[in-house]
Amino acid sequence: MDESGRADLVQARQQRFEALPGDVNLGFRPGVVWLRMQVQGGAGAPADWWLEVAPGFLDELTLWVEPQRRLDGALAPAAEPAARHGGTVLPPGSAELPYRHSLFHIELQGEQVQTLWLRVETNNAKIVRPVFWQLPALQQEIQTKTMLAGLFIGGMVCLALASLVLGLLTPYWLHLSCGAYLLMATLNRAAGDGWLSLYVVAIRNQQQDFLIGLSISLSLALFVRVNLSLMQAPQHLPRLARGFETLAWAIFCLSLLSLLGGQFERLIPYLSAAGLLCLLLMLALGLSLWLWQRESQARWVLLAILPVLLPAIMRMIRNLGLLDSTAWLDGSLHAGLMLHGLLYFLLVSRQQRSLRQQQIIAQTRAQAGEALLLEQRQFMTLLSHELRGPVATLDGALSNLARATSAAAVQAASQAAAAALASAPVTLEGPRLQRMSRALARLKYVLDYCLSDERLAAMAQQPAAQRPLSAEQIVQEALSQIEPDPRLQMMAPDPISAAVLLRRRVRGDLPLLGAAVKNLLENALKYAPTGPVQLTQCVEQRADGAWLLLLVQDQGPGLDAQAQAELFRKFARGRLQAHLAGAGLGLYLAKQIVERHGGDLHIGNALGSGALARLSLPLLPLPPLPD
Repeated sequence: MDESGRADLVQARQQRFEALPGDVNLGFRPGVVWLRMQVQGGAGAPADWWLEVAPGFLDELTLWVEPQRRLDGALAPAAEPAARHGGTVLPPGSAELPYRHSLFHIELQGEQVQTLWLRVETNNAKIVRPVFWQLPALQQEIQTKTMLAGLFIGGMVCLALASLVLGLLTPYWLHLSCGAYLLMATLNRAAGDGWLSLYVVAIRNQQQDFLIGLSISLSLALFVRVNLSLMQAPQHLPRLARGFETLAWAIFCLSLLSLLGGQFERLIPYLSAAGLLCLLLMLALGLSLWLWQRESQARWVLLAILPVLLPAIMRMIRNLGLLDSTAWLDGSLHAGLMLHGLLYFLLVSRQQRSLRQQQIIAQTRAQAGEALLLEQRQFMTLLSHELRGPVATLDGALSNLARATSAAAVQAASQAAAAALASAPVTLEGPRLQRMSRALARLKYVLDYCLSDERLAAMAQQPAAQRPLSAEQIVQEALSQIEPDPRLQMMAPDPISAAVLLRRRVRGDLPLLGAAVKNLLENALKYAPTGPVQLTQCVEQRADGAWLLLLVQDQGPGLDAQAQAELFRKFARGRLQAHLAGAGLGLYLAKQIVERHGGDLHIGNALGSGALARLSLPLLPLPPLPD
């Protein structure tokens, strides 16, 4: 072992070498290892041999073949040998024999003894396995390994592409993550075993180390994300799931920075250990979710982890130098990865199908709910229309009774009715008539709201035909819906606004816009019992054009903090005005109408005293002048 890595062939000859049977297991020890091998041909033995040195991602590999001759019974070097450099992929000079490992041609002449000096400089090497091959046996070995590698890489790529295509067509992000994870796992094995350089593109050792480190770190982050989603960890353990995923992506970012800085040799062993630790953590999390949270999906995830976990543990033990190399270990890892990828693809597809079924059920329920809601709205509209007739009759009767009778007539009629019907305790006194009138007004208000609200709902589903409306039409529609009040003042617009409003129009539904302005006026008259209520029309110029601005200002107490916070909420009323009649629906309905017409409504305290409502609606552009 040459810790400094500065020894040359002359210095290596002077070192003491130990006899090592079989493979040389380096683990993750950095530095340079010198191997000395002596080979001798025999009588009638073939002269051409191939020296294969595995694995294929050694940083630097150099071979000296030193021929020797017999002098007085002693062996001595015949000449200073030339260095042969190996790499990840070194074809043996013939296109018919490409291979992923370093291959060196060795020629043995008769019984001549040759000394082979192999210098291995690496920080990532796991096993140095020199093997001498005859060409027919080597070709058969290459064909077998190539077929197995092709099955593995082809199968993994097919699974990854199928997952990516399904993720794009669905779209379903978990399929995309699973496909990317399988691609990264395939890239890691293809680059680490040399197949990428052999069949795709010839890359140098540093580029190969970069791809290995990048694929390990990215596949680790994607592996964590896919597993957490499949095990439903965000639903059961949200904080732990977020912590796991954040840690995995942080490791990926740090690894990417280290790889860009050229720290390949030091990083890859730690990433391999982090990958194994990630497998163990996911295994522990899956067990906990299965045993304590009763998550049935977790047991299938555990079944998918085990085929790759057991070979990975054995490889890590071998890489640390605690286990001799076994011929079936790499094959078991590839088979485990294939099974692992297939199970993950099936699990993600199963979860996607389950989510799709849930989505269909939810859509069916939503459609049934919409049909039921439409039926209820139709019933409410019919009921409101049916009640308006009796309410109008009662309103007219109460109004006639209040106008036709004086206080004395009411008292005489009450006495006559008491004499005729001694058993009837009810009398039509003035306060009782007032309470009946207030209750009837409240009922009319609620009925008007129901009709307007249902018209709004119908407008949201299928917008009604709207027509150009002038500002004066909207105001007159609002005034026609309220009782005359001497406190209501119509303010004349300024000359510029008046000129614009004569030509510009608002597109909308006249009854609805009139109801919105009516609600603002009624609200101001109700909450400001003294002082005038002013309605002003003007034009406001904005960046997107001209807007109609209707201002409703009263001289009442204004708005308290609680009223401002819940001003447009349905059924909300201020605590200070709870004694007044109303249902808390007027401002909510007004804002809904204005927003459906592309406008806005703001209410706040005016300067001085009272409240100020600002209703804005976009004005249509002027029609083009005729030619």
